[in-house]
Amino acid sequence: LEPVRYDGPKLGSYMTKELDEASEPDAVLKVLPSKQDMKTNKRYAMKGWSKLFPADMMAGQWEDAEADDNIFKIWKRPLHKQPYDIGKRGSNHVVRGNVF
Repeated sequence: LEPVRYDGPKLGSYMTKELDEASEPDAVLKVLPSKQDMKTNKRYAMKGWSKLFPADMMAGQWEDAEADDNIFKIWKRPLHKQPYDIGKRGSNHVVRGNVF
């Protein structure tokens, strides 16, 4: 494999000396708290499950029901009230209703 040569604009003007010094791993580790501090200090603890979910999945954040990109407008007709379990390999086994 041969390396890919980049012939685009020079990117060195975007990296200032201050930004270069601030992005050094040693400088970043000095700013962050230690792992022991994060375990013992409640300030760094995550507060509730709500931090794990995106904002659009929270209660009351439903999309407009009339919008064309609404996820619930995929099917043109409602789904069947009772699911079906259809047997495999040529059997005529069909279960209507509660399927486990």
